[in-house]
Amino acid sequence: MTIEPESPVVDADSPLLDPGETRRAPGLAPTIAAPAQPDPLPPCQSSAGQLAATCCIPCFIVVGCTPVCCGSLWCREPPRTSWTCLFEGSILTLRTAATWFYRNVTCMRCLTDTKIPKCLLAVRRDIICSDVTTGPVPGEWTWLRADEAFSVQPGCCGQAGSSQSVNQVDIEEAIGQSQPLVLSDRLSVRRVPQRVILYLHGGAFCLCNPGTHRDLIMRLVIATQLSVFAVDYRRPPEDPYPAAVDDSLAAYKWLLDSGIQSIALAGASAGGGLVVSLLQRIRDEGLKMPVGGVCMSPWVDYTDPSVVSKSWQANYPAHDFLPPDLALKFARAYVGNNNAQAISPAYTDLRGLPPLLVLVGEVECLRDQVDAFVGRLVEADVPHKFHVAKDMVHVYPLLAAIMDADAEPNTAYKEHIAPFVAEIFRGGDGLG
Repeated sequence: MTIEPESPVVDADSPLLDPGETRRAPGLAPTIAAPAQPDPLPPCQSSAGQLAATCCIPCFIVVGCTPVCCGSLWCREPPRTSWTCLFEGSILTLRTAATWFYRNVTCMRCLTDTKIPKCLLAVRRDIICSDVTTGPVPGEWTWLRADEAFSVQPGCCGQAGSSQSVNQVDIEEAIGQSQPLVLSDRLSVRRVPQRVILYLHGGAFCLCNPGTHRDLIMRLVIATQLSVFAVDYRRPPEDPYPAAVDDSLAAYKWLLDSGIQSIALAGASAGGGLVVSLLQRIRDEGLKMPVGGVCMSPWVDYTDPSVVSKSWQANYPAHDFLPPDLALKFARAYVGNNNAQAISPAYTDLRGLPPLLVLVGEVECLRDQVDAFVGRLVEADVPHKFHVAKDMVHVYPLLAAIMDADAEPNTAYKEHIAPFVAEIFRGGDGLG
């Protein structure tokens, strides 16, 4: 009697079989060898990878470190054709942290308020930064080493870090004061720089500080060849509106009183919105107006645009990293007991403002509100330049360290910010 072999048993749900493969019943030799065990789940899709990704934020942007998932982004095509694996990994890190981190400001500050160590930035030996402990508000000066306007005691990695006192240099003739301008216990001024950028950091008002934006600020210094003072303004929820605007105004008045003749403003995200709010306060108080302002992805609408914003719905989480619920939480903390629309730069009077440069990413969540804001600049007859960066996300200049020199995060400085700043300091409208 002839014994017929049993029919193959097809286990369509087996994780060890590819589509179309078969496997015989136990005890019979397979006609097709069972494939090897599949590769482990790519870290970018694993809970361990997502957890590890949230630990990289303070420094990975500067030194090019990647979250554990970056090397495994082979598992899919990048969302945008111009995105590199490293760029996508960085966005994934930010999105993962913003999406899954505990919604408590104190806890989030533990992750976001770590200042980028000056040692990491010391590779740029032509740049120095130093804390400011005098004046009405704290902050941080950043300047070119070749600029002899400042006198500083070198510290760690050549940065201003010594606790020794600096010999005060008399600048009475320069600024008409009886005392020299001492910025901290280790920093003083030989001569007052005549052109300065006042920088307002981002972080949804509640997070970050000048130290977390050191890479962006230093690139700003290199591109413009100007000194930058970054304001460490008070933050909500402890200090809601108008504390940040008040501190920014106090810093601006302090710079004017120090004898600085021309000041430009610059800011990113929440800092970009503060640039507009500060300009309005300066105008309303009749003070000398800054020569202009640079707004990188400015947050100018503190209502809840995520409900109706097409750009927010289209770009998160597909491209950008800003969760709408987190943005709304921070907006409410900043607004406090005030009316959100009444204090949003998108809805307030823009007439009489100096020239503005507005940069926005093509696929960022705030795209709709920035577009509307630029439309209101047109209505108010405010001189401005507007650039939409192809394939870019929120505050894309922050990601310059991980992109090629000809990519949008780097060209933002040399092709847009530097020419605009040079033009407004020459007295132009920045549109040339």
